[in-house]
Amino acid sequence: PLITLTVTDGRLDSISIEPANSSLAKGTTRQFKAQGSYDRSTVADPSSFSTLDITSFVTWSSGNTGVATITKTGLGTSVATGKSVISAAIGSVTGTTSLTVTEPRLTKLSVTPLYPIVFVSHDQQFVATGIFDNGSTQDMTRDVTWTSGSTIIATIDVLGKATGLGSGQSQITAEFGLAPNRVSGFTTLQVNAEPLDSISITPVGPIINTGTSQQFKAIGTFTSGSTQ
Repeated sequence: PLITLTVTDGRLDSISIEPANSSLAKGTTRQFKAQGSYDRSTVADPSSFSTLDITSFVTWSSGNTGVATITKTGLGTSVATGKSVISAAIGSVTGTTSLTVTEPRLTKLSVTPLYPIVFVSHDQQFVATGIFDNGSTQDMTRDVTWTSGSTIIATIDVLGKATGLGSGQSQITAEFGLAPNRVSGFTTLQVNAEPLDSISITPVGPIINTGTSQQFKAIGTFTSGSTQ
């Protein structure tokens, strides 16, 4: 038996873009999706569908390419802070959404080196690296507030240089911003007493007369070469 197949074009009523009215950090990308809504009365089988993914069939454009660009597949890239209208069109039917590009937001602080060990009276320089929501990083050593959890064990200056004062551990913290948006990072500094390598006594082989005195001086030399 012969089977007759009739194919008709559904009439595209509107186009919606997802995500709608979104924001994006500068320097990041986002995939947009276009959904086509059809007049069910013009579709051969109205029960089969009313919307379709037409992302790869529409013509994509950005109203402000200085703020954001978009590829023919709907991949948007943020260029600079500001706003742009993202459009998807087929023929005379167009769908739009707004895209706001913001400055990257600091999400994490990484403090390095991790768990260093220094001797008493020795220094350790720390580095704070900011990690942003667009994946970028920045040296923020001079921008953060540094603190030492135990100032008996170690102190730390505004540039992140810690000095060991006594044996033990101290948590070193870097903070940026104000509550509730403050971002913190930390590590632990281990301070050990420096091993003594030798002791020298001066003067060497002095000669003194009966009834007189001689002051001696003991100088300790540590394994690092420092003396005290």
